[in-house]
Amino acid sequence: MVKKKLSEDELMSQASFVFQGTVTQLKATTVPEIPVTGQTAIVQVSQIIHAPAALSRYFGKEITVLLSGNRRVKVGDRLTFFATEWIFGKGVAVRSLGEVRTQDAPKALASVSTNPVQALAQRKLQNRVDDADLVISGKVSAVRLPAGAVSGTARGPLAPSEHDPHWREAVIEVQDVHKGESKKKSVVVRFPASQDRMWYRAPKFRTGQEGHFILKKAGPPPSPRGASRPKGAKAIMAPAQAETYTALDPQDFQSITQPDGLKRLLNIAG
Repeated sequence: MVKKKLSEDELMSQASFVFQGTVTQLKATTVPEIPVTGQTAIVQVSQIIHAPAALSRYFGKEITVLLSGNRRVKVGDRLTFFATEWIFGKGVAVRSLGEVRTQDAPKALASVSTNPVQALAQRKLQNRVDDADLVISGKVSAVRLPAGAVSGTARGPLAPSEHDPHWREAVIEVQDVHKGESKKKSVVVRFPASQDRMWYRAPKFRTGQEGHFILKKAGPPPSPRGASRPKGAKAIMAPAQAETYTALDPQDFQSITQPDGLKRLLNIAG
């Protein structure tokens, strides 16, 4: 099956490792665990545009790339690769979502930074803002249990189970709206208070916190992966008069005291 060829915008959005490099070998690999196929190639990295910390130091080194198959590649080609992390072992391998001739990748070239890790964080932050229903500045005025929730020791249809998120609701006093619309003076943000491995990275709100919030409209609270709602149990819903949102990614909240990040992206003064 032929893979859909992605646009440069789509590639930039989905790739965690964007770099320029020269193909030095085809049907080859630097990682013993990876079998050689027609899609494996060795590429020397000549420029890192954005990268996770683990890949940010591979400038000038050879890595294995599993090619996307969307273009013919030959030894000596100098390309911009849009890739995701794959294997770290005696060597490094990445999966390419697409390869573009360097001169045909103006947006990638415009994103070249002296700090590729920071560039990736900023790209992810931009993606979060683009996908958000509401972006606001505000202050947490209260934290409460959702309507219908029970304590951690209770038993019954809504009692917590393994990986339970322990939902809480933060009431946010809206100070400024940067994206979307909010006609009310406050919004409700549902968040997991649990420190379980499935939820520990999500922001945990407390009364008095002030900052910038990237929010998505909330439906019924999501269940832990693989869990099903007990028979007869009802979803925990916010009060009917409140607009309810979620903020589940670490980047969805930035303290008012934190420099750069959302402040720079949204041109927020102070």
